Amino acid sequence: MDTLSMNLSLREHHSMLEDSDIVHTFTPILFDIPHTPLVSHFHHEDRIRDYSEALYLPFSRRLWNLTYRHSDSIIAVSNHSRCELLKRGHDPGKITVVPNGVDTSRFAPGRRSRELEERFKGKRIVLYVGPMVERKGLRYLIEAMPNILKKNEGVVLVLVGGQESNQLRNLAQSLGISRNVMFEGIVSEDLLPSYYNACDVFVLPSLQEGFGMVLIEAMACGKAVVASDTTAIPEVVGDAGVLVRPRDSQELEVAISRLLEDDETRRNLESKGLRRARERFSWDKSINDLLGVYEGLR
Repeated sequence: MDTLSMNLSLREHHSMLEDSDIVHTFTPILFDIPHTPLVSHFHHEDRIRDYSEALYLPFSRRLWNLTYRHSDSIIAVSNHSRCELLKRGHDPGKITVVPNGVDTSRFAPGRRSRELEERFKGKRIVLYVGPMVERKGLRYLIEAMPNILKKNEGVVLVLVGGQESNQLRNLAQSLGISRNVMFEGIVSEDLLPSYYNACDVFVLPSLQEGFGMVLIEAMACGKAVVASDTTAIPEVVGDAGVLVRPRDSQELEVAISRLLEDDETRRNLESKGLRRARERFSWDKSINDLLGVYEGLR
């Protein structure tokens, strides 16, 4: 309903849209804008996972398909996302892959927080950043922690992000690891780079990603990553991290434990990740790629 309301509101400002050089939308626009190129953005195909999503996702998908059909150009954030658009039947000539970019001046090695250093003094930190939703696979990461703790004393799993689930807290409690799982909630943008820099290993156990922005934020901070071998994640991580089967707590445990124990391997991945983030996913590169799309529409 918000999409429909926004479109009604935009119609009242139709002259502003027509006077624009380009309209770039991240939400469905359901009407044509004469004489003004429309660029739309695609991240990933949302999958229905519960009854509530079954009520609105098919409708949302239809609205987006209408938008893509009358868009002059469609930005896909990864090759995986491009393939999903092609499966929907959209014109391959309209689709350009422009990966997300990271601000490498803000997400960079060395940004520290004295408060975090005091709180986690003497601890090894396994970090996750993102919403606490089922799609992110956090259950499998928490289930990996007991065996990680058997091999590595003093490890804490730090979970940063909103939409916290009581199920995850209850799971940690049932496994007897509540003291080693820290739910940080949403942290400020200023403090986020310090969390990345404080960790020893960054983990994204997600079941589906159109890109995985947190991966390049972690790599830009010089951190080794462990992530699920699924959807767009492998093309983002490349050889700069360890990929494991999704929904596999045992593989997560083995990969994380190895990086905590093997300093040489971890440092090698840190160097690869930092170089990959700067060379392939810098903000400047993404901006230049996007400007190239705009120039092609003039």
